Amino acid sequence: MSNKYRLYCSTGTIISKYNGFDYTLMNTVLSPIVKELSLDGCEFMMLTVFYEKFDEIVRYMEKVGMTFPILHSDKEIGVLLGNCTEEDDREALRRFDKNCAFAKRLSAEKTVIHLWGGIISDKNAQHNISLVPDLCDIAEKHGITPLFENIPCAAADPITHWEEINSLDSRARFIYDTRFGEFHRQTPDIPRHPLFKEGLVEHMHISDFLGEKGDFTRLRPILHPGEGQIDFKSIFSDIEADGYRGSITLESPVVFEDGSLDTDKLRRTLSFIKDNI
Repeated sequence: MSNKYRLYCSTGTIISKYNGFDYTLMNTVLSPIVKELSLDGCEFMMLTVFYEKFDEIVRYMEKVGMTFPILHSDKEIGVLLGNCTEEDDREALRRFDKNCAFAKRLSAEKTVIHLWGGIISDKNAQHNISLVPDLCDIAEKHGITPLFENIPCAAADPITHWEEINSLDSRARFIYDTRFGEFHRQTPDIPRHPLFKEGLVEHMHISDFLGEKGDFTRLRPILHPGEGQIDFKSIFSDIEADGYRGSITLESPVVFEDGSLDTDKLRRTLSFIKDNI
């Protein structure tokens, strides 16, 4: 088991278009690493190509004995909401309902939500945020805790939107992504924020960032800790000081364009996190 916090690895670290979105790699590649390093499980990254494979994936995961404490919902949900049309709102809520139902079948307890995104980003954030009670209703129906992420913003900033979400619906919980925090230069602010201190930030995503504040061109490639400018030892110290008792997921990928995987790098990064939390 991990130290103070439950430590997971995202399936997105190894599954991508470069290997044909091969979900069996979760078992053949990721599961052995999880066992070897005594991690607490995996976070399932929902991809559009999986919508037609829910039954197939569930049967496979039951067969190999894998469960996922957290599911990262389809990132396109927030993009759809940002279009501000009734049709796209309905489609976004329909997708979220399917994501939550799928999460439950995978034994997940929480789901990560991108409430905005894409080219529109948070320019229509007030519309997106107005749908938070509907999203919370859907999650509650399935017995899933909704976690709203500090997605990069083009109009405002994630902490401001978190505060708006929290004031609208007390059922909302939050997830802190270190790369996005550094993108907005909010790395020192988030662990000291009342939402963090009150225990409403229940999960974290770990990846690094290297670039100027607000530079969207530097969000990719997604860097591993040590490849960017974030002081992770300081972050881990800050969250411990503020009584954080949530979970942590590594999101930095190790997939090459030829489909091969740098599993040694994945082990090193996970070991670094484990050794410092």
